[in-house]
Amino acid sequence: MAAVTSVTVGGVVYDISDETSLANMATVEDSSTASKAYSVGEFLIFDGKLCKVTTAISQGGTITLNTNVVKTTITDELGGGGHVIKNSSGTDMTQRDALQFNGASITDDSTNNKTIVTIEALGTKLTSTVSGNTLAFTNVSGVVDGPYIQDVLVGIDSVSVSGTTVTYTLSDASANGKTAYIWLRS
Repeated sequence: MAAVTSVTVGGVVYDISDETSLANMATVEDSSTASKAYSVGEFLIFDGKLCKVTTAISQGGTITLNTNVVKTTITDELGGGGHVIKNSSGTDMTQRDALQFNGASITDDSTNNKTIVTIEALGTKLTSTVSGNTLAFTNVSGVVDGPYIQDVLVGIDSVSVSGTTVTYTLSDASANGKTAYIWLRS
């Protein structure tokens, strides 16, 4: 077994070289072969990650992530952690300490074990597709909120208006082919 001399939690490195703070918390496993028997609910360090045993493992048995152990965190085990935030495409977003909703309805979906946040429409939604670094919307009237581009954050260099067409010139072409939308406030 390897000696653990530090633990990183939330980007902060803690010196535990005296091993008193983690002495009974987790055994460090250097391979997928268990150095001792584990009961359900015990902890071990496997592949550099804190893991919780979900199915008993005999000494010499194979440790398999997501089969008999799952990755966990100290925060999760102490009752914190919150949610994994996903965008509309289902991609995990960066975890933050706080989450604020403006102009949204929030629903608990206990069947699928998730919370659904629906952003209420601000008016009429117009969609378009980014072409290169250009984004154009037609039949625009009134106050515009946006543009919003699917899964991309890109700067706007300029905006031009010709009749009811609004054209945005983006700072680069990283959003090429992405769906975008604006809201016409009612």
